[in-house]
Amino acid sequence: MDPLGDFLHSLDRVGELGPLDALPAHEWVFPDARARAAAIRRHHEDRLDRLAALLAEHRRPLTIWEVASLMSWNRPWADLAPALRGMAAGEAAAHLRALEVRGRIRRVGGFDAVRFEAIES
Repeated sequence: MDPLGDFLHSLDRVGELGPLDALPAHEWVFPDARARAAAIRRHHEDRLDRLAALLAEHRRPLTIWEVASLMSWNRPWADLAPALRGMAAGEAAAHLRALEVRGRIRRVGGFDAVRFEAIES
């Protein structure tokens, strides 16, 4: 299972539709669905690269919560309400899984929690 990978694949499929108007549910109209899908994909690919670099920099396995607290959000981690931290951890988990599927990181089982570490190349 790779939720982010599935989402990125769906963005590729949207891009195949051509330059159609997109009418998402948040009141914004995007005049070119292909361009918007490509921009969202680039955002997630950048985030994946930054996350892989973050794991490599720490040189020790990190839990999902540790990873989420180190990622950049629209507010500092300390200012996020508990519910928003939970959603951030869910997003971190999806990005970690995508990196794991791509073979860029690995899951390390632990007694108290699952952790993730970079795979040295």
